[in-house]
Amino acid sequence: MGKEEIVRLLAAVKRYLKVDHDDEFKELDSRVQYMIETLSKIPGLTADRHLPPIANRVPHLSLTWTEDAFRLDAGAVVRELMQGEPPIAISRRGERLLHVSVWMMRPGEHKIVTGRLRDIFTVA
Repeated sequence: MGKEEIVRLLAAVKRYLKVDHDDEFKELDSRVQYMIETLSKIPGLTADRHLPPIANRVPHLSLTWTEDAFRLDAGAVVRELMQGEPPIAISRRGERLLHVSVWMMRPGEHKIVTGRLRDIFTVA
């Protein structure tokens, strides 16, 4: 391990020890709840909170839909998000299943992602 990697590791450990994890969880959960409340209004789109059982145990947004509701598959949604401005990367978990992680977003970015998803699914 080089000097730069050690410095990064120490910075990460220092941040981890200083963070109020309960407050951080509440903030992340409020982002997911905002996304659920907004996207659940789109007929045929199901938005839920997903909490992975291990690793990265923070709230995520889970989006599902049927082929009857939208002809788009998850790959098409991911491509549209990546090709837009700004490019947005989300996780494709199945043919019609997406997971959106909010823990790497800066404050307010969840609203940008929500708006882009809303645009994609309301046009479809």
